[in-house]
Amino acid sequence: MDLQLAVLRHIPTPIIVLCPRRAAIFANRAAERVLGSRDPIQSPGQGILGRPPNDLGIRLLYNRIWEAVLDRLVGAHQQAIAEGIEGPVHEIDAVVSTPGLSYAERHFRILLSGLTADDGLHFMLSLERSPHIEKRMSPRIEDLKSASYGVPVNPDQVGKTLLEYARDVPKLKRAVFDSCDVPGFILTLNEKFYLANKKAREVLGDIMGGADGCDGPGLRERMAIWDENFENKLEADDFPGLKMVRSRKPFTRYRCGFIHAVTGDRIVMSVDGECLYDDSTGDFIGGLCWCRDLQEYSDYLVHSLQRRLESHETICNLLPHLVWTTTTDGFCDWFSSRVGFLLSSFVVY
Repeated sequence: MDLQLAVLRHIPTPIIVLCPRRAAIFANRAAERVLGSRDPIQSPGQGILGRPPNDLGIRLLYNRIWEAVLDRLVGAHQQAIAEGIEGPVHEIDAVVSTPGLSYAERHFRILLSGLTADDGLHFMLSLERSPHIEKRMSPRIEDLKSASYGVPVNPDQVGKTLLEYARDVPKLKRAVFDSCDVPGFILTLNEKFYLANKKAREVLGDIMGGADGCDGPGLRERMAIWDENFENKLEADDFPGLKMVRSRKPFTRYRCGFIHAVTGDRIVMSVDGECLYDDSTGDFIGGLCWCRDLQEYSDYLVHSLQRRLESHETICNLLPHLVWTTTTDGFCDWFSSRVGFLLSSFVVY
């Protein structure tokens, strides 16, 4: 066993093993280097063991969630055992957030498999180089020639066609961005340009500029953002999108409010921020923010109060005591379920 662990620790492929509680219990030296361990030789596993994949900075692509992926593997593994066959191996694409790695070095194809032990199902993660990075999807003229099935191809004509397609790509990307039903906007790396999609311009008004965007300093000067309770007005340096671009760190569910420039309504919303990178170089180029769960502040207060009351009622209903509330004139306006049970047990003649 010691020999096997020694071999596993020294192989060049990054290997991580998760326990049934889905926390790391083993990582070889290659995995420790990928995940940013300060000294994988002198301090193996430091900062890695005992942590789930999300906390290790392993983010799944295409909006996949680790819990759902691991649950699916558990189900497939149990079915394989019932059928008497070997457990499946799932392939998932992921990116690590370790500083210092290049764009290509951060992307992996993870081979995920299960290993049954006395304390339950363990998960083995083998991090292979991503095929999407190794095989760029940029067609060459030679490839087009070989795919022409003997029909002569004029290289000049092919180059002209590809150039025309390349000119259409920004238009297609803009159309996709505008077709999203969630308000969103993009902020460039130099902080000087905002571009909002059609939904954001409809919801937030002309303050976000037109279809061609607007200048960053001007927007931050005329736009007021508040906390979700409209008690404190944020300084421009504290705007969530600007902080993300400066720190280059994504964020989720940032609650804030703003006053509509036309109607004067107070609106609260939840903002998610994503970092944007150049596909070819991996360089950071800006941030993308999505504005979700927009709600008028008055409705937000009503719903918040309702949630607090529901929580209060739930707690009171669980108590063994008799609990009720009254209005200022002494009339009972609410009582716990235990009070209701006692009242229903009385027979009124």
